Amino acid sequence: MARYLMIPYASRYEVGDSKDAAKKLFDTMMQDCAETTTGVENIPPDVREGAYCSAIKFGPQANFDFLLKLYHQQVKYQYYFYQEYHAMLAGLACTTSKENLKGLIPVVLNANTPEAAYRPLMYLTRNPIASDVMMEYIRSNAKQVLESGQIDLYLQSMTAAWQTQTRLDQFIQLCNDLERGDPQVPASVCAPHIASLRAQVSRAQRYLPDIGAF
Repeated sequence: MARYLMIPYASRYEVGDSKDAAKKLFDTMMQDCAETTTGVENIPPDVREGAYCSAIKFGPQANFDFLLKLYHQQVKYQYYFYQEYHAMLAGLACTTSKENLKGLIPVVLNANTPEAAYRPLMYLTRNPIASDVMMEYIRSNAKQVLESGQIDLYLQSMTAAWQTQTRLDQFIQLCNDLERGDPQVPASVCAPHIASLRAQVSRAQRYLPDIGAF
């Protein structure tokens, strides 16, 4: 359990030699699984998310392409092993490429979520560039986000780390644009998220200066 909880963060933030260790695991997996359609046997299940994240964040584009291919194969051939392909999604969400994120968003929107605990859109909240990509994406693909039935979770994930008045103003403008768009996003969809974001900004303005002082 400790490895499962700690390694994704350790590799993401380069704690100790975690980045290099994760890279070795992923490189070995790429060699062993080059022709496979199912299974990732040689990486212990509790460290896979960390290995995937590190390989995607710090490795070449080929790592992202390989893991995305493996994700689609896993869904196709081992649909009920959702713990594995959700670990892959979490790893893919570590990409530092805006283009990769744009391509990943529809994959995440259509991901199988067999249990309430699996909310793949929330994987994107860990990526500091994802919220801007998500905002651009929904402007151009509001219909797709609406039809996914996940627009509330999408907006929640997009604004999860926003804490400034500038971000609040951006979100209000986005909502105004979506309400006038085609298809129209009802004001009732954005209203609770605007209220939540106002509260986030208020808390940040009230408490973050004190926290930063330490």
